Amino acid sequence: MTKAKGLTALWGVLLLVLGACQAAPMQSSAPANDVVVAATPATVLIGAGGSPTSTPVVIAQAVPTLPVPTPVPANVLVQPTPRPSVSALERIRADGVLRVGVLYNNAPMSSLNERGQVVGYEADLARAIAEDWGVEATFLQVTRQTAIDMLLAGEVDILMASVVHRREAEEDLAFSHTYFASGQMFLVRQDSPIQDLSGVVGQRVGVVQGTASERALGRAMSVEQFTVTPRVYLTLDQAVGALGSGEIDALLANRVELLMVMRTVQEVRLLPDPLEPEPYAVAMRRHDDALRYLVDRSLQRIYAAGKLDEMRRTWFPNVTFSLEIPVWEGVNDGTRGLNDFDTALVVPESSVIDRLLAGEPLRVAGVANEDARLGGLNLKLDTFYRALVTEMAARWGVQVSLVPDSAANAAELVASGQADLGVGVSPNWTGPFEVAYTAPLIRHGDRMMRLVNSPIEGYADLRGGRWVGIFASEPGTADRVNELAESVRTAVNIFTIINDEDAVYSLTVDKNVDVVFGDSLRLIPQVEANPTLVELTDRWYSVEYYALAVPRRDPDFWALVEVTLQAMAADGTFAALWEQHMAIGDPISFEQWPGDADQFRGVRISGG
Repeated sequence: MTKAKGLTALWGVLLLVLGACQAAPMQSSAPANDVVVAATPATVLIGAGGSPTSTPVVIAQAVPTLPVPTPVPANVLVQPTPRPSVSALERIRADGVLRVGVLYNNAPMSSLNERGQVVGYEADLARAIAEDWGVEATFLQVTRQTAIDMLLAGEVDILMASVVHRREAEEDLAFSHTYFASGQMFLVRQDSPIQDLSGVVGQRVGVVQGTASERALGRAMSVEQFTVTPRVYLTLDQAVGALGSGEIDALLANRVELLMVMRTVQEVRLLPDPLEPEPYAVAMRRHDDALRYLVDRSLQRIYAAGKLDEMRRTWFPNVTFSLEIPVWEGVNDGTRGLNDFDTALVVPESSVIDRLLAGEPLRVAGVANEDARLGGLNLKLDTFYRALVTEMAARWGVQVSLVPDSAANAAELVASGQADLGVGVSPNWTGPFEVAYTAPLIRHGDRMMRLVNSPIEGYADLRGGRWVGIFASEPGTADRVNELAESVRTAVNIFTIINDEDAVYSLTVDKNVDVVFGDSLRLIPQVEANPTLVELTDRWYSVEYYALAVPRRDPDFWALVEVTLQAMAADGTFAALWEQHMAIGDPISFEQWPGDADQFRGVRISGG
């Protein structure tokens, strides 16, 4: 090709790029991305019915803006960077600025737009966190290669750069609640017979070279039952084209990348479950307990106010997420702020794990004494907790030592160092700071039970002096009932039910109540036992959780408890214990952090 012809061809491509940028913005409420154009015989759109088009076509694929790379000096011996000894809060409250490390080329999570502004889902969430603290957010560019080092060196306060909460990362980092549930997902043609992960076995799978997707596929293929024929491509465009041409049967990539692909490529769909989960969380320096405390509280406030869902609709329109951030009691009542914490990073001299590896027992608080007279729900909860901690200890190879007289003050005993683990604890923001909470074990809250086909939907339908039944074993319920009735400008009569099993009888036989109001853990068994007689209304009047309490300044043990619960959920043990000892509705779901499924910090977490 002559130089003139080469320039003419180049200008033609540039004009096509500019035209695509003007004609196909990502959405009106979000900044447009640059567009790269690929035209190769392997790059084809998928036509009607899922068949490849007969001739090569050009795909305009939205991709992130690439920032100018930072030059790296050659032949320089890099010395380890000393890690800060104080919390990032010390500088944040002095300067009034939260420094957030973000990727500049990761749309729609975070990117640098044409005005030089950082925009995206993560950018909006970072600004909301800073606003909750009364400070400003400023963004610093990180890359996937420099992000962790910049955080550990104190150059940024937090990372919101699509950091995956992996189990091995707990060695250096602290993580917040998950704010985005990503994963390594499979994209298939719309007419493909593949419906789930089992259908991928034996198929041709495309991945992009050098990506997390290629590594995830390699890990999966090390499992004997997951055998596929991998095909490696240099770019995502090439892999998408190979899927359209029928060269591969499925494409494995990050969920966010595939959602972007689906905006421009038709007749494709995602399989429902990820090959490997990728929970995105705010990353902080390890042992910065005060910072993590404040980040998690802000995430709960943002979620409870519906702001996280607004961000999702802005940056991921027409996509449904199943993310739930547990909101603890008193999330808006906590008075601890930036100025209320000791800023020293306290590293414990030892972990509970050290004691366990030395053969000492696991000290558990919160279980009732052997001579306690329990019945109904309280008995179910106690036997469930006993079975749960016994299973965890068995996996760890240790014995359980139950702390006596601890049913009413489990969290306080953990905070004071008299127990390693507290059960039956309701996470709340006004409790002792020295306690951290695990992911919820049980989700419960106030519900309303009515007769099947009753027109009563809520308190507005109880006007005229109607009757509400409450359980005698739930103190404070009468006050909540009266408050809810007053909120819709009505008044109700209250009838106290002594035994749980009398609730349905009061509704159907005695007919001395119009509805029964109480904890879902008491009402659900009544509905399951009498499905033709009673039912629950849709509304949850409150949502609360039971979790485990652990020492806040022992991140190793906290993570061990978390990954053990995840392992028990993954292998079905948690569900089996729930069915055997609780049998109330379905057990709660646990997110899974990717990583070693057999052990953590030298302690076995797998069953068998």
